[in-house]
Amino acid sequence: ALPAPTRLTEVLPPPPQPEADDAEERTIDAATVQRLQRHAGARKVTLNTLVQAAWLRLLAALTGQRTVAFGAVMSGRSVEMPGIDHVTGLLVGVLPLVCEADASADDGTGDDGSRLRALFDANIAARQHEHAPPPDLQSWTGTAPFDSVVIFENYPVDDALWLSERATLSFRDVGNRGRMSWPLTLVVVPRDTLVLRLEYAGTLLRRADVTALANRLVAELERFSAPVSGNPASGSP
Repeated sequence: ALPAPTRLTEVLPPPPQPEADDAEERTIDAATVQRLQRHAGARKVTLNTLVQAAWLRLLAALTGQRTVAFGAVMSGRSVEMPGIDHVTGLLVGVLPLVCEADASADDGTGDDGSRLRALFDANIAARQHEHAPPPDLQSWTGTAPFDSVVIFENYPVDDALWLSERATLSFRDVGNRGRMSWPLTLVVVPRDTLVLRLEYAGTLLRRADVTALANRLVAELERFSAPVSGNPASGSP
């Protein structure tokens, strides 16, 4: 259970003057991404799980809450939903993920598997409600339990465009841009590298705070990728 909503806008000061919406972007290099993937694979979770775990730790550190929540974007294409095979479109929705984020879970021995697995299982459990419309979710929780959302983009746009040998058209500078209604959205784009984009509402959050968040997020992920002495499953060479 979530004792209290997890809202960054309640613990971070607003800007002195409203600003335009903007974003901060960081890129994790390919070598670090490979170590992260090994770390995740050794614990039978995904790269998405590591990103979410890093975000949970940041939320816990900033809010002082041990149990925190954020929104996770999921597909909504439940195979048990009648007629789903005839529906076109993304069908994405935002579901609340509630998990304990104990900063001491990884004590330096690399033994963070139980926490990561709990977060992985929370994602699976949330998918039982991925077809529910937002008004229903709001009525179940009674209030908005979070004000930040994590989007892990899994669709291989680049692969489809760049790797086709039969392509008769050429593409360059391909990108996408979306805008969600949440104060802070973390968009994660996995390639050989890992792109982290923090999109924020300039009326609610200051650029300096979002910049600090982006830097701390990179540091948290690098913790997962750091080799641990004496532990062959840690991803050390």
